[in-house]
Amino acid sequence: MAEQTERSFQKQPTVFLNKKQGAGKKKTLRHYFSVGLGFKTPREAINGTYVDKKCPFTGNVHIRGRILSGVVLKMKMMRTIVIRRDYLHYVKKYNRFEKRHKNMSVHCSPAFRDLIVGDVVTVGECRPLSKTVRFNVIGIKKTGRENLSGASLNLVFGSHEPEDTAVAVYMLLLSRSNSFAGAFPSQMMIVVLTLEGLLFTD
Repeated sequence: MAEQTERSFQKQPTVFLNKKQGAGKKKTLRHYFSVGLGFKTPREAINGTYVDKKCPFTGNVHIRGRILSGVVLKMKMMRTIVIRRDYLHYVKKYNRFEKRHKNMSVHCSPAFRDLIVGDVVTVGECRPLSKTVRFNVIGIKKTGRENLSGASLNLVFGSHEPEDTAVAVYMLLLSRSNSFAGAFPSQMMIVVLTLEGLLFTD
């Protein structure tokens, strides 16, 4: 049975739920498929119970066209994220390159539940899903949590060396600059950035 989190009954349109079955092991009906292009179908899409008609693995969306990548910038919308794509633009007058970036709104399937800000995602072009959404997440590379390992957290809370603690917290601050305010309780430490360095006060 699908997750019933909406006011209307959630089901996949390609699955018939009223099928008569004899005595025995009840099989969970689930419709999923591969997007192709060498991308694997997530395990959550195969074994999960979510219903998303815009999911490229279980919904009515097909990936065709461009394949791009970007860094997750914001995750405040329902099943839609904002990614940032950095690139260089050549200025002929000065014979130099200038840095530019574009923000894109892309659909993110519930199959990618462990996605966080800072991860690098691969998105594929699909039909227009809304006014601003034209791409769908089809793969993730968990680079946003490289500095959030257990060793780093243990170094922050368990070490008594201020230099080691400063380095660990600074790395955490760099990796989660957009959501650092919610990473630690406010009463545990106040991080103050100054020109001289990092100052920590309990």
